[in-house]
Amino acid sequence: MNGFAKKLEILANIAIVVLAVLLGGVIVKRYFFTSAPPESAAPAQSAAPAAAAIKPGANVQLADYNWSESDNTLVMVLSTTCHFCTESGPFYKRMMEARADKKKLRFVAVFPQDEEEARQYLQKLGVVADEIRTAPPTALGARGTPTLILTDSKGTAVNSWIGKLPAPKEDELLKAVNLKT
Repeated sequence: MNGFAKKLEILANIAIVVLAVLLGGVIVKRYFFTSAPPESAAPAQSAAPAAAAIKPGANVQLADYNWSESDNTLVMVLSTTCHFCTESGPFYKRMMEARADKKKLRFVAVFPQDEEEARQYLQKLGVVADEIRTAPPTALGARGTPTLILTDSKGTAVNSWIGKLPAPKEDELLKAVNLKT
């Protein structure tokens, strides 16, 4: 009986180690992939794969927003807890500083967090949006953050970009909104 108890104990210890390794892998995957990954990475929990981008022609829903105030609106779906949003901050700042006319292009930042927390976050990044809104990303058709949606004066999506953009995608966005930095 003593030998059986020892074997049982060894098997239980092996099962515990295997379970701990599996659980650790799940935790690491969730920790590192909670926001939109670079486009080359596989999609994760809150990241939207490229195929899930907001399609041109889709109607973007943003309660009580007057789309006709400008020719185009760049809706920036961000989160204060998204490290890709934070890493993209310098690009957002350059983009906003390059804009010459609010009638041609407005910037609206949409956060799942409350407006005051969002305002403080943008202030830390040095980013000044024309308007800050609170809404879950899914309300705009976004599956993760950061998601940038360019709309026309009727709130119809013209183009969208997901995740921290590499330089060629930043250039594509700047060209789409007629900005040069």
